[in-house]
Amino acid sequence: MDYTRSAIIYLLSLKMNKLYLCENNFKFRIMCTAVLFVIIFLLYTHFHHSKSFTIASISRLSLKDTPLIKPTSHVYFPGNQSEHIFDFVVVNNTLDPSVDAYLFLSGSLLFWPYIQFYCIFIHTGINTTGSVDMKWTQIQITCPIPKAELNQRQISVLFFNQVTNKSIFNTEINIPIYSRAYHNISIYTMIKNKGEELVEWIEYHLLLGIEHFYLYDNLSEDMIDNVLIPYMNSNIVTLIRWPFAPYPGKHWNSIQTSSMNHCLKSFGPFNRWIGYFDVDEYFQPNDEIIEKIFNKSRTLAELLDENFEEQMYPGAVQFINWSISCFLSRIDVLKSRYHLNIEKCKFITKQSPPKMFIRPRNVPAMQNIHALESGLKFKTDTTWKEFGRFRHYNGGNHGDILPVENTNNNSNFVVDKTIMKYVILLREKIIRYR
Repeated sequence: MDYTRSAIIYLLSLKMNKLYLCENNFKFRIMCTAVLFVIIFLLYTHFHHSKSFTIASISRLSLKDTPLIKPTSHVYFPGNQSEHIFDFVVVNNTLDPSVDAYLFLSGSLLFWPYIQFYCIFIHTGINTTGSVDMKWTQIQITCPIPKAELNQRQISVLFFNQVTNKSIFNTEINIPIYSRAYHNISIYTMIKNKGEELVEWIEYHLLLGIEHFYLYDNLSEDMIDNVLIPYMNSNIVTLIRWPFAPYPGKHWNSIQTSSMNHCLKSFGPFNRWIGYFDVDEYFQPNDEIIEKIFNKSRTLAELLDENFEEQMYPGAVQFINWSISCFLSRIDVLKSRYHLNIEKCKFITKQSPPKMFIRPRNVPAMQNIHALESGLKFKTDTTWKEFGRFRHYNGGNHGDILPVENTNNNSNFVVDKTIMKYVILLREKIIRYR
């Protein structure tokens, strides 16, 4: 109980409904003056000694991890080109004086005609010269941010064409400074109506030592917030609204790519590793690696560092990805004999496109979720024997009449039970959650 705060609230409420007496009655004027001095004294001691309310911490409120983010989207029509979705983000730690923060335009931005442009920051009136890097598939468009702008929750900026001195956009752009915390290893994914799958997926990867999850919600309709509230309250999950749909003739991948780059620029500077994969994909370290994780001699992030040295593989580590199917009969489904995806699905059917854990500080942009851009050095097609693999639970003829035992004789499928060691641990986690 905060007695100081309670005392302040009490004194503020004391006789406040009769404050007019302070002006017209000498006795009450003396009492009001005394109460005012007591309030000032309590406020001074409270703010002076409290770690939560020092002046320094007031300017650092953005360090508190925010579990829900709603980016401000912008739609841009560059001439006769089709419209593109993008978002402005503030990159790097705004409270670290040794690191330069800058604006970055993330998203599906395929064309930017203004090679020469500058930014005017509304709060300070300072101008900075922008830069354009067209080396990558995702064009890098940045503007340095004046240090004086960084003590705010939001930055307002105007973009001008340096050749014509005309505004590029019709209005100022308001850019939030997202609240971010440092993590050794996190996961990015985009979700849509995945509420039933998320708890198992999150709890499984927590067992491996994943510290945080950046979930980009793409127009879900299944009350996903209710599932995620415990994780958001524990700062395990950051939920980012990504309410975009592909334009006619455009593939959904453009929406995913824009969110991938938003994550890279918003949260990449605060992570050593970020995994980029989907909710129906589970990363599985091999037995030697998982033993070190479970006996706490090494963390997953440390093992990635040790096995894939940054000097040799600065960009990422790509892992093979096996499709796992279920082939449960309707009787099995009705009996509910299997409760977890990893328990009921154990047939390897084919190899899926690979997925990655990236070193975000060395990755300027993401072009797709399977591989880094040409010119970026990374470890490709890492095998189960080397370190681990992904398991892609992408199907499975749920409810087919075909019994499970009949599929075992099919040479096209391999029964794999190596992940069953996680079942008991995962059941306990999920039961506790529910």
